[in-house]
Amino acid sequence: MRKLLLIFLAALCCDLALLLWCLAPRPDLEVYFFDVGEGDSELISWNNGAKILIDGGRAGRLGAELGRALGPAERRIDLMLLTHCQVDHLGGLKEVVERYEISVFAYNGCIDNPPEWALLKEELDKRGVRLVALTSGDRLRIGESEIKILSPLPNLRPTVSDENGRVITFLLKGFGRSFLFMSDAPPELETKVAAEIGSAVDVLKVSHHGSRFSSTGNFLAAVRPRLSVIEVGANSYGHPAAEALGRLGLYGSVYRTDLSGTIRVFLDSGILHVFSARTPGG
Repeated sequence: MRKLLLIFLAALCCDLALLLWCLAPRPDLEVYFFDVGEGDSELISWNNGAKILIDGGRAGRLGAELGRALGPAERRIDLMLLTHCQVDHLGGLKEVVERYEISVFAYNGCIDNPPEWALLKEELDKRGVRLVALTSGDRLRIGESEIKILSPLPNLRPTVSDENGRVITFLLKGFGRSFLFMSDAPPELETKVAAEIGSAVDVLKVSHHGSRFSSTGNFLAAVRPRLSVIEVGANSYGHPAAEALGRLGLYGSVYRTDLSGTIRVFLDSGILHVFSARTPGG
């Protein structure tokens, strides 16, 4: 009898948690920078329920993080965006496609063709997901927000050896704030992006896990981020580099997923709030 009562109470708590999740007021805009190790994955969601998932890190890391962010009842993602075809960005997406309904899949054309991309594309095709290749100048409107695609350039000659040079970078503006997502953009692409946007940003998703060559001084002087987020994990490349951290720190706060876990940035009445899964050093 006691065992049955405990099971009933556990079920009741789950139902209550689900109800509270559904009834909780949504912020105007929120962005999750997921802790997926040495890789990238972000989720953008709006108060109207729209959701965009950018990249998926390596296989096996994203599922639990995404489930916590979306909640137990959500099974739909409006847009899945792959910035480029490297394993530390695409490895976890197949699992998401298998568990969630994806309306549209956007990507950079994927000149590089690792086995993980072939498996992901097979799953997308099997489920009838529409694929769209994005280039600079494309724009997406979501409620009061706009996403402006800054790269890849449409006339850029593709090469397998330079997949990073063809990454999707974009600027998100909404509710009086701006977020710049740089994927693994190399310095020469940073220069083009800075010239294109021509203004400061509130939040920067730092390029290439904070490598020594990313976030150049000229680029940061142009975009002047108040808050920078580095998605990074254990690696043999020296990410994030001390030089990059020093340059970023001149302009504002710097968060790292290897120290703080998943980082959630959200807007409420135009005010920027930041929460992390854990305290660095804790």
